[in-house]
Amino acid sequence: MPFNVDATTMAQKLSSLPGLTGTLVSLGRVVSNWEYEWIVTYTHAYLDVPLLELDKASVAGSAVYTKTTRLQKGFGIDGVKVAVEVSSNNQDYSTSGNVYHYTPTPDVYSLHPNHGPLIGGTEVVVTGINFQNTSSLRCKFGERATAAATFINSTQFTCISPSGLNEGDVYVEITNDGLFGESIFTSSRNVFTYDPEMKIDSVFPSSGPITGNFSVQITGGPFKKTDTIRCKFAEIVVVASWMSYDEVLCTAPPHSQGVFTLELTRNGQDFTDTLIPFTYYEEQGVRSISPTFGPAHAAGTRIDVDGVALVNSSLLSCRVGYVVTPGEYISPTKMRCTTPPLPTHSGGLVPASLPEYRNQYVDPNVGSFYLFPDAHYYPQYFTRLVSVEVSNNQQDFSLSGINFLYYQDETLEAIAPTQAFDSDEPLLIFAYGQNFINTTALACRLGLQTFAATFVTSKLLLCEVAHPMLYDDSRRSSDKFHDLTQPRHALFEVSNNGKDFTTSHVIFEFLGACPTGYFCPKQLQGSNGKIPCPRGTYCPGVGNSAFTLCPRGAYQPKTAQAACLRCPI
Repeated sequence: MPFNVDATTMAQKLSSLPGLTGTLVSLGRVVSNWEYEWIVTYTHAYLDVPLLELDKASVAGSAVYTKTTRLQKGFGIDGVKVAVEVSSNNQDYSTSGNVYHYTPTPDVYSLHPNHGPLIGGTEVVVTGINFQNTSSLRCKFGERATAAATFINSTQFTCISPSGLNEGDVYVEITNDGLFGESIFTSSRNVFTYDPEMKIDSVFPSSGPITGNFSVQITGGPFKKTDTIRCKFAEIVVVASWMSYDEVLCTAPPHSQGVFTLELTRNGQDFTDTLIPFTYYEEQGVRSISPTFGPAHAAGTRIDVDGVALVNSSLLSCRVGYVVTPGEYISPTKMRCTTPPLPTHSGGLVPASLPEYRNQYVDPNVGSFYLFPDAHYYPQYFTRLVSVEVSNNQQDFSLSGINFLYYQDETLEAIAPTQAFDSDEPLLIFAYGQNFINTTALACRLGLQTFAATFVTSKLLLCEVAHPMLYDDSRRSSDKFHDLTQPRHALFEVSNNGKDFTTSHVIFEFLGACPTGYFCPKQLQGSNGKIPCPRGTYCPGVGNSAFTLCPRGAYQPKTAQAACLRCPI
């Protein structure tokens, strides 16, 4: 182009060059002495291009030294190659044909991840511009330089972080020319953080069903608030939720049964073993419970659970309604739980007929069955139905819950009779109280032995007591039992479910054996149940249920005698 080329011609010439399509040119200010100025506008932004600058003071012998300085703009991403020749008189240059390659100045936009452990080894993806695929591509973490690991393209490559000197932030800079002379590193000031050592204090729960989809709480730290926190269950990596600097939550994925490692990373790459094994087990379930009903307010019903895949763990538990209670492991198919009081937010007790209650299984092919198949529709009872489920980790509960019926607590107010003489004959005792339920489990307990009760009304029961197993009262000593002729006391209690008995402390007194000279018929049990032997009879020893006539040649003119008299004639 001539030195006085017009702006349109220059724009056409520049636009024909590679990478300069669409270049705009306008004429600048007019300069005297035949000098011209043009204003060139490029469609893309180009960074500073380093040029060679000769240090004239270093000219000597067979070599000279140069340095690059940022002098002008305008070269594309591939830079430009120029011949390098030398001259001693500034006119006659050599013709050696050596080429110098000007490359665009690189810059760093981001680092991913931007933090890692102090021991190093983190593969960091560097994103920026004007990276060159050469063996001299370098990263510098603080004062420690390292070669590029993998060149991806001119905007991305990877570096492995070296070990750090201290925890904290360092600047990461890069250079395309990291082999010879004084390397020119970028000044983008992107920060990489060397994290403090991560410690794990607890994992809860440390086990779960093979179906997964439950939360696992990991405490320890420090945990940096980033979107790159991950948990790895065996070989499966899942996203973690940051809760605080000492707590994260992970959702366990489905996995096969067994014991596996649980690892955690703060940068999505460098995993740390929690050193707490994580156990996957078969999904637990419930097949039946006993009893299926209990008091609502006294609570404490001990439920025997027949289940599947139960695990001997401190987290083994039952959920009664919405309340979780600890479980007692017996075997892989047996456990025991204690019911809590009926929660206040459960809706309370409502009147209902027992035949209306049933268990509905999850499997639609199984259907349902009645809890009280032989019960009558009347009377109605104040009750509330809740579901009993089990869990091996106190978090994931079985889908196959079994219904449990809370009922209004029964109370015992009085009994009749309140005392009786010892007898081999069964003893009939009426119990008066409130909220008795007509079930086959209805029972009464005298001393240490339980007997079936007969439902009369919701306020009256009849108990037939035979050969009760008594315990001694407060007068008992370790080496002495009371004489059977002495009175003894025992608590009388009733229960709707045969397990949870009243605590009203109604006392029944055993008066001992029927005394000498008296007989105690079955029909007259109680305090007035002893009858003196009539005249002409005798009642020898103790425990007589009937009198004996005096034999021939003997008589007895008195009552309540233990023997007859010989006739004088």
